[in-house]
Amino acid sequence: MNISKAIVRAMRALLVAFAGFSVCIAADWPAFRGNLARTGYYPDPVGCPSGAPAWKLSLGCEIISSPAVSGNMLYIGARDSCLYAIDCGSGAVRWKKKTGGWVDASPLINEDRVIVGSRDSAIYLFDKRSGDISGIVRAGTQLSSPATTASGTLIAGWGIPGGGICAYGSGTLAKRLASPEWSIPLPQFTYSSPAVYGQAVVIGATDGKLYGIDASNRDTMWSLQTGGIIYLSTPAIDDTIVYFAPGDEDRGIYAVSLLTGRMIWKSETGAPGVDTTRALAKSRLSKRLTSSDLVELLRMSPEMRKKTIVRLRRQGIELPRVPQPQRLGKKTAASGRQFIPLDGMKSSSVGVGQTNVYVIQKDLGYVLTNDSLADYQQQFTIQALDKYTGAQAWNFSEWRKSPSLGYCSSPVVTENMVFFGWGEGRIYGLDAHTGEKLWQDSLQGHIVSSPAIAGTRLYVATMEGQMYAYDLTNGPPGLDFRKSTYCYPNPARSRIAHIQVYVNDPAECVITCYNAAEKPVFRASRTLAAGEKYAYDWDLSTVANGAYIAIVKVTYASGKTDKKVLKIGVLR
Repeated sequence: MNISKAIVRAMRALLVAFAGFSVCIAADWPAFRGNLARTGYYPDPVGCPSGAPAWKLSLGCEIISSPAVSGNMLYIGARDSCLYAIDCGSGAVRWKKKTGGWVDASPLINEDRVIVGSRDSAIYLFDKRSGDISGIVRAGTQLSSPATTASGTLIAGWGIPGGGICAYGSGTLAKRLASPEWSIPLPQFTYSSPAVYGQAVVIGATDGKLYGIDASNRDTMWSLQTGGIIYLSTPAIDDTIVYFAPGDEDRGIYAVSLLTGRMIWKSETGAPGVDTTRALAKSRLSKRLTSSDLVELLRMSPEMRKKTIVRLRRQGIELPRVPQPQRLGKKTAASGRQFIPLDGMKSSSVGVGQTNVYVIQKDLGYVLTNDSLADYQQQFTIQALDKYTGAQAWNFSEWRKSPSLGYCSSPVVTENMVFFGWGEGRIYGLDAHTGEKLWQDSLQGHIVSSPAIAGTRLYVATMEGQMYAYDLTNGPPGLDFRKSTYCYPNPARSRIAHIQVYVNDPAECVITCYNAAEKPVFRASRTLAAGEKYAYDWDLSTVANGAYIAIVKVTYASGKTDKKVLKIGVLR
């Protein structure tokens, strides 16, 4: 829908007023995809895992939910209908609490509460220390992970039998089994999780549309029709740009204006395994084999299969030849095999890094070797695209024998690494800029849950109910004042810039920022404890665009001093 200039200006004011709201504290991972903007981004640089997992825990049931971390506690749902609180240091279960259905949704940590939806059509509010239930509200069958707006309103997808989003104010949350304070109906239900930027909410629904919603006015701002059927894929918001990958029949990755819903770019380039079967079906010279035909070919002996393929080609029926991707796992790179995708490609949520966006796509199909259909497999691919243009930076792909795997795990991104998992328990760490494989491990069970990073650890869960914790200490840069003191995001494009300072020993810290005329624009001081990571939130609402210098000086108890100069750009 079109929006008038007046509404656009009003929305811009609304968004700028709360632009820094959804940035997470670097040490925590308090929500699905790490923050309420759902970017999957962890602002601290980390290295590869240092070796074997620091601990492993078996919950004894399938895990689809993704972990959330606050302080020294990790929270995750499971298919025994329980929410678990796990000690991050030891891997010990501190408490678990039962709901009335599978907990496939991912939890949200909001102050002293853990909020999570269940498939019993309710959202539960737990005390994060004791696990006591402080509230239960009606929300329809829940796979959507909840979020909160800048005003504190709780937002979630309205699951079956409803459709749309539902919202709960503080008064509603105090009542047992209360209905939403307000809701916005959509033509079909949504399991996608809402991404929040101030009072703006973006969510996808199974009608294939992406919706922008103004939570303050309780109204839909815009909608954008995609070519897919949006199921679990969740949008991400970065600098008033929405990134999204619907999946299914739509291979595109979208960049959309949060203010207007206007498409900035849509990329279909670099998607290995592009469905040439569909293109052939439209050709006058070729006929398309059905899925049942492919199955019959697969059941034949190799000799009979080759003869049949020759006969079919004489009749004008061609088997597609799909170009191989630029980067393949070792298993596929060493052979001349080619992949024939079928319909129903699944997509992850989008991870948003400093320069690229990252998406995992999973195709079900057949492998063709020497004119012989050899196997029925899934092709997993992670793509990296320039977040400003949509141009492909790199891709990495593998084939796995996991046809029953219905969903995609989503990638998590740091300044220098991207971590992700997929079929057969494969977990990887790639260079975020080049796609070079720097680390991998094999876990017990398929990976559908999205990883989380908190402190210096990577947390991963599998469908066989295994939880793993890896120490991320083997690689530059480490934690010290020089390497771990910086500004993010930089350049700053919203209302808040975060200046982070880390010290190994107790110190007095002074931060002074100067404009281009060498005049101070702010000064802040704080006493820091040993190992403390402090983030100063610089309010940019009264600051002009331009270049700034922040001088961070620390004085230790011994009298020794250290200083770091940060160059900060402001582009709003």
